[in-house]
Amino acid sequence: MARILFTSITKPVGIDCEDLTSAASSEHIDTHILNKQGEFSARAQFNHDPLDLIACNIHASAVVLHWPTMLQLLSEIRRSRPEYVAMQVTTPTFERAENMTMQIKRLFPRVKVIYGGYAPEQGSADILMLGEGVSKMRELLGEKQREIRHPLIPLEYKILYNSIDPIGIVLNKVGCDKGCRFCSTFHYHKGAKHILSEEQLNSLVSRYVAAGIYDLTVLDENFFRDQRRLDFFQEHVRSLEELIDITCFGCMEEVMRQPVEDLFDMGYHIWIGFEDFSSKYKKNDYAKVTDFIKEMHAHGVKIIASSFIGGPEQSLADCKSIINKVIQIGAYANQINIETPFKNTALYDLIEITDQEYKNYDGKHLVHYHPTVSKEEMEGLQRKAQEEEYYLLGPSLIRAMDIS
Repeated sequence: MARILFTSITKPVGIDCEDLTSAASSEHIDTHILNKQGEFSARAQFNHDPLDLIACNIHASAVVLHWPTMLQLLSEIRRSRPEYVAMQVTTPTFERAENMTMQIKRLFPRVKVIYGGYAPEQGSADILMLGEGVSKMRELLGEKQREIRHPLIPLEYKILYNSIDPIGIVLNKVGCDKGCRFCSTFHYHKGAKHILSEEQLNSLVSRYVAAGIYDLTVLDENFFRDQRRLDFFQEHVRSLEELIDITCFGCMEEVMRQPVEDLFDMGYHIWIGFEDFSSKYKKNDYAKVTDFIKEMHAHGVKIIASSFIGGPEQSLADCKSIINKVIQIGAYANQINIETPFKNTALYDLIEITDQEYKNYDGKHLVHYHPTVSKEEMEGLQRKAQEEEYYLLGPSLIRAMDIS
């Protein structure tokens, strides 16, 4: 039987230090949304939960490490003698993964290294695994495809240095079928694929409730896309004896199709993709969006707004206008990133790359040539946007309490 060691990149990272990977996916809330809010920020070192999901769904012997030191990683390889070391890699953590691979190959030349996640399609790995991980790993190991089992995955946050009730992670879908020009997940998964069936999703929610976990985060890039599936889910949630709160992701047009009362009944906390409010982008009707957000807040539905600046067609005035409009919407939290041209996306084909350092592909750096705005101007504008949002609207924690 094959032996596999699954691992994240090695520490120090995220809350452990302020090194070059501090803006990576290990701690997204603080680094990308609340990092100008000081003690009011929420700190959480996210594990790479898909590694646990894959390990639970293969027959091979598996060990999972979250945030080991390099010494711990090498010690575990020496102890368990795996045939494969599988890493979850993103663009900002690619350099760290390459360093890990160099060490593994030097000390354990027979071990094969696998890159998964959203890694650049290059590097020193023996195998690059694109797409949904469970089925791909089974295919590599020669195992039969079968139903995916989802373990309970609790996550703990700290706010003002105090732990809050655990949150249950639900890995519902990979990819997205919207095909936005900047979306790497659309490219990696060639659209979207549900990991859980409708029945499995509802069963998992019930298992979390039975375990005393009533706050769930559903990882699905556009949870409101399939209305029939959504109705089936909401019917099940309403049948539960306990009230639960659901954090999920959705595109603005899909969310706006929902009756606000339905969103309130589900206890929704929604991360909405606005993309762009510039004069050249007509998809979002700003007045309708503003009115809808106000109505959701009046019902106690909390919104995180995600938007982009820095597209090649946006002038400096456009970028400033987008920031002002997003802040004026009044969401309790805002992610305002620089649009990043990940390899093989539609945006990548439109522009000229000027920065080959993958660690800078984090939404905080301008990595492509912009015809009218300098790198210093754009990156300074992004930092100032987060400062202005906090200064004008106050701490996100207080705003969320006010909406609730």
